[in-house]
Amino acid sequence: MKSDFINPDSIDVILNNMRRKPEDWWMDQYHVKHRSGVSIWIGNGITNYHVQEPHYQAISWSNRLKLRKALKKLKEDMPSL
Repeated sequence: MKSDFINPDSIDVILNNMRRKPEDWWMDQYHVKHRSGVSIWIGNGITNYHVQEPHYQAISWSNRLKLRKALKKLKEDMPSL
């Protein structure tokens, strides 16, 4: 199966948006989702991170590391329920 990797500029936009507007994101144990419909699979750890919606896109290892760091910050910034 051929994997299409997410454009580095696109992942930068996602990471920047997580930093600037954490209120537009929600996450659970398996997904992080943006109000626009972008969905990123985060279940099963960093080795399985990929964009699910709007269509499947693999994420390079270096961008997975950046995403993991951004997710940690996003989780800290999210209000507790």
